[in-house]
Amino acid sequence: MANAYVKIFVIMYFLWSAIYQKTPMQGYTFEQIMWYLVIAEASVISVSTKISADIEREVQSGEVSYYLTRPISYLWFTFTTKIGECLILWITAMLLGGSVMYFLTGTMALSNPWFLITSVIAVVMNVLVNLFIGMLAIWLEDVKAIRWIYAKIVLFAGGTVLPLEVFPLAIQDILKYLPFAYIAYAPARLSVLFSWPEFFRVLLMQLGYLTLLILVLVWVFSKVVKKNSAQGG
Repeated sequence: MANAYVKIFVIMYFLWSAIYQKTPMQGYTFEQIMWYLVIAEASVISVSTKISADIEREVQSGEVSYYLTRPISYLWFTFTTKIGECLILWITAMLLGGSVMYFLTGTMALSNPWFLITSVIAVVMNVLVNLFIGMLAIWLEDVKAIRWIYAKIVLFAGGTVLPLEVFPLAIQDILKYLPFAYIAYAPARLSVLFSWPEFFRVLLMQLGYLTLLILVLVWVFSKVVKKNSAQGG
């Protein structure tokens, strides 16, 4: 994983170097774009789609029934286990990506460290979405297609590989208010273009989407519990 991650940033460095020689992106310096990519990639690459695959398998096989008789909630146990793993990967990705980018650019273009709060929340949001996708197995035989679609939406519409400023203004206005932007784009942009008004706006939006995700996830899990109880699980 480490080698692949390093290769990604080396490729992105030379790709964006070529782009900036011809048409620099308005609002970002070359170094800011490079560090933007480090933060955006860390929030996404640290959360594996294997999370939703594991949940899907446990829901469809009925393994989830085993946890229903335990004193700890299956949902809470799974979340705390996965978020712990993902935060370790996030820290690793930040350190590795940051080291590579500092070596390539010779500078650290990060601004106010308070952006890290939004970056951590982004990882939590990403984990919750993956848990939700896995839970959809209660109604769907296979959620691979949904996993694939979600990954591609976060990659492009979420601003993982390109800042949303590359899109026309009309599309930007839509994408910047969707939850995907608060998993990659918003924390990454704050990391290089920090301002307190924007920080609080992003934080408020993230907490709003986080609350919505939790409510939806709890509701879907209640359906899983009812299904397993009806089957005598």
